[in-house]
Amino acid sequence: MTEAIDTVKSSETKEAIICLMEKDSRNLDFINRGIAQISNDPVPFLIDIMMDDSLAMMDSRGEGYFPITATSLLADINDVRAIKPMVSLLSDIDPMSVHYGELERCLSLFAKGNLDFLLDIYGKIDQDDVKDTMCNAFDMAKIVDDRVFALHLESLKRGHEIAPT
Repeated sequence: MTEAIDTVKSSETKEAIICLMEKDSRNLDFINRGIAQISNDPVPFLIDIMMDDSLAMMDSRGEGYFPITATSLLADINDVRAIKPMVSLLSDIDPMSVHYGELERCLSLFAKGNLDFLLDIYGKIDQDDVKDTMCNAFDMAKIVDDRVFALHLESLKRGHEIAPT
């Protein structure tokens, strides 16, 4: 019975966050203030929205932008629980999409304070394009570290061009 109640609360919280996004999906401060009133821990709900394929469709509520907004909000919150789902999404979505670019930008925001964690994730990735995107995120964050330099060299050997910063 408690599990069913928790599920209802979870779906209501996710829906409330989506309603905030519908009101003004570009005003992250407005959404953050609203989320603070809805949940003490919005991270799981924002991850759920970010990962929700049905919300990423052009004909869905928010015209596909709610997962992007959730990604931006997760970067603002700066909670490491968002990093693995962000990296996993890189292999699932079109690299030319707006969401992909936002994931890369947000990972760069996480990079300075969570470099060891990101390097550990990088070591477990088997897709070259995702590794290259993470290298770009390290570049965007202006990380100066011998380990990152070695990853850039590895990326260049694979034929990937590092974006100038």
